[in-house]
Formats: sequence, C-alpha cells, structure tokens
Amino acid sequence: MIVLGTVMYLSAFLLNFPAAFLADHGEVGHNISYACGVLTVAATIIYVYYARDSSFIEGTTDALGVELDPETIRGLKQVIRILPFNAFNMLWWVCQNQRGNNQTIIQQTGVRLGSSPDASQIPGPTVQIFNPFSGLLFVPLLDKLIYPLYEKYAGKPSSRYGKVLAGYIVAIIAMVWTGCFEIIRRNSTLLTYVDAGGETQYIYNDDGGQPMNDIPWWTAIPQYCWVSLATVLIQISTYNIGYTEVPLSLCGMSIALGFFMNSMGSTLLSVFVLLFGKYIPTDLNDGHMEYLYFTLAAAMAINTLFCVLVMREMNFAMIPPVIADKEPVDESTRDRASTVA
Repeated sequence: MIVLGTVMYLSAFLLNFPAAFLADHGEVGHNISYACGVLTVAATIIYVYYARDSSFIEGTTDALGVELDPETIRGLKQVIRILPFNAFNMLWWVCQNQRGNNQTIIQQTGVRLGSSPDASQIPGPTVQIFNPFSGLLFVPLLDKLIYPLYEKYAGKPSSRYGKVLAGYIVAIIAMVWTGCFEIIRRNSTLLTYVDAGGETQYIYNDDGGQPMNDIPWWTAIPQYCWVSLATVLIQISTYNIGYTEVPLSLCGMSIALGFFMNSMGSTLLSVFVLLFGKYIPTDLNDGHMEYLYFTLAAAMAINTLFCVLVMREMNFAMIPPVIADKEPVDESTRDRASTVA
C-alpha cells in the first residue's frame, strides 16, 4: 500500500502539467485538477494510515528471496515511521509555497515611494525579502527566549512535535491573516490623481499594470512574517527528525522524502490555484482571492487535527510528562526505542 501511495503521488505530479496547460480549455483542465487533488489526498491518507505501524515489514526479503538482516529491517521501519509525519507536512508546504500569491496582492497596494503620481515604485517581489529576514530574527528569539521560557514553566524542554504543531497553528493564522488583508485591500479606495485636463486618472502598478489601492505596501509585511515564523518552527524540527529518527546510512533517504513532500505541496498548491482561478482575475479588485486563503486555512486546520490524533497514537517526536524525582526521557531515544519495540 505504501508503494501504491507513492505511485498515486507521482501520478498526481505528472497530471498537473496537462492540467496547467488546459486550464483555459473549458472544464478539461479543471477536471484533471480535480483528479490531481483526489490522487494526492488519497495517497496522503494511505501514507498516514498504513505507515503508522511499520511492523508489516518484518520478514521482508530481497529480490533473491533472502530475508533481510535485522539491522536493515530496523532501519526501514524507522524510515516508514516518519512517513505519516512527512505526509502531514505536505499541506504545510502548500501554505508556505503560496508566497507568490502574496506578491500579486502587494502589487495592487500603494507601492509608491513618494506622493506624486509618477513616484518610483517598490517592486512587488522585493517585499519577499521580509520572509527570510524575519526568519533570521525568529531563530535566536525562539532559541534564546521562547523555548527557555517554555521549559521553565512547563518543566520540560519543548518537543519537536510541539514545535511543529505550533508551526501549523501559526500557518493557519497566516492564511486567515492574508485573506482578511485581501478583503481590506480590495475594499480600500483606488489611488487616483487629476491630470492636466482636469480628468481623474487611476495610478497603475508598473509591474502588472493594475490599479493600486490606497493602502500602504508595508501593511502586507506581517503575512510574510507569519509564514516565516511557521517555517522556523516546522522546518528546523523536520530536518532534526529526518537526521535523528533513522540510521545514519538512511538519513539521505529520510531528507529526500521530506523534499518529495515539498514538491507534492507545490503540486497541490497549483491545483488549489486552478480550482480558484475564476476568483483570481488579473485585476484582483474584480475577484475574491481571499477564498483561496480561507480554504487553505480550513484545510490546514483539518490537517492539524488529524496530525495531533495520529502523532499522539504513534507517540512520535514527543517528550513524556515529567514525573517527580525523574528526568524526562530524551525524545530521540524514546522514539528509537519504541520503533525497535
């Protein structure tokens, strides 16, 4: 079944190409997009359901029918054990990779660097610098302040599971925030000026040629910061899990699986964009782009709920409650021990 899930993921990835090219050919492109979405969701369910218990790999043989040695079996079980976690991360990648849509929104804000109609404008893509820049601030803030405070008051270090869960919640906030911002932006007045002939003219963006709304471009910075915070919480913990939950010889495979889910997240994002294409016209003032963000927030909320249920069932990447006169068991040691058992 794990192989079937992988085949379905790859099929969805390949079908996404004709879906994109046929997006403007009636319902054909949309129907293919639906198929991509169904395949991706079905594959994710298969990964989560069948990889929760990796005991099925016991007694596995190689191509010649020779049973694999216990060490190899143990390593494969550990790799399979992280599949549900990676599957849940896929929807996070959908939220993370939609920053290009944020750029589209920013291009219809007041990006002028002055008050005159022909003032220089800040390019929309430039604002994306606040995503990595804020990440450089969040890393030391979390490591030096937030995590120590949590350990002080909770009585135990923050677990990798807890960090990822917090990142999921921040990602939901980011999507809701961006959707609300788009509503506010669209409802703000358009930027205009009176020309030499006394006629009122709109002020257009230099990049997309669309009318700009009277809302400062810097008010869109928080949406990049929210996504950056979620990235720091989720990705550092994800890489840590990828390197510590499997034998050293299989770390490359573990990390590759994480990147594979990144690509599947990009594929699923393109499906979302195609499905909401009619609400995302060239001029966003004529559409409802917030529908995309609110849908992503709802999907991420459902994803988070099931992630909590499954990860708790698997006792994955957690630190157990502190018992009096006892030190909490290191989560990496505990996870490895439970896998071997």
